[in-house]
Amino acid sequence: MKRKATLFLAGLAAAVTMGASTASAQPVTLFTDQITKLKFTNFENVTQGSNVGNDPLAIDTGDIFTGILNVEAITNISGSQDLSGQLLSTELTGHFQLSVVSGLLPMTLGAAGHLDLALASGDFINLYYDTAPDWNPTSGTLGVTEATNGNLWVSINGTAGYEGVNDTTQATIFTPATSINRNWANVDVNNTGYTFIPTLFGIPTGEPMVHYTDVNSNGTFDLGTDVLHTDHLVDVFFASRLFTPSGVAGYAFRSEDPVYVNAVPEPGTFLLFGSGLVGLGLAARRRFKK
Repeated sequence: MKRKATLFLAGLAAAVTMGASTASAQPVTLFTDQITKLKFTNFENVTQGSNVGNDPLAIDTGDIFTGILNVEAITNISGSQDLSGQLLSTELTGHFQLSVVSGLLPMTLGAAGHLDLALASGDFINLYYDTAPDWNPTSGTLGVTEATNGNLWVSINGTAGYEGVNDTTQATIFTPATSINRNWANVDVNNTGYTFIPTLFGIPTGEPMVHYTDVNSNGTFDLGTDVLHTDHLVDVFFASRLFTPSGVAGYAFRSEDPVYVNAVPEPGTFLLFGSGLVGLGLAARRRFKK
């Protein structure tokens, strides 16, 4: 009887360990009972496109944003709970390329404008985790090597759905905090160890959700022509505030951004743990019958 009890306890320990090891397989820990806010800083540039009618004095259709990012904090929305300590040993960085598909943002003093962004062919938003932190936006590769030399954590290429807008409502992008960028996206590759629940992020985050498609690409909203949108049910929501100068040589812009996700453990975590407990229950039943 003592030996059977010992085997039963060993089995229980194994089941708990199996469930715990699966649950801890996530390289970066996120909240699972509330929305997670990942605060990051990115550095970016814009490259003028070659499309007919491209304005060299403005950001417009065909232009491309490229940049890198580094997650600096992981909290809940209020900031009352903080998981940022793990970033000292597991770096979370990213690399992105976005295309301007409509709109106009003049780069002149006093100007305001609107851009519609998309993930065109070859565009991407990739996030990486790295257990040997080496983030360095001033390196010879403008930090791209250091931002992408980890393991792929999340990839967004637009196949599952993406929409982005940039609205400049104050003086110009060449004065502080004048540009608000918002991105709604579904994840195409998910190696986080979590499932992301599609969510309407507007109300819980308090971010502005109303936006529009600039049909005639003039940088302003035209009633009856442009198309209004509200919130989108998506896996991930980004909200950015753009600053210039960036403070880093080689980059024109810096933005300080939160990205929001509503994460739950992958079903496999519960299934494995549950199957272990079922097996132990059957073993216990046989033992007590004897």
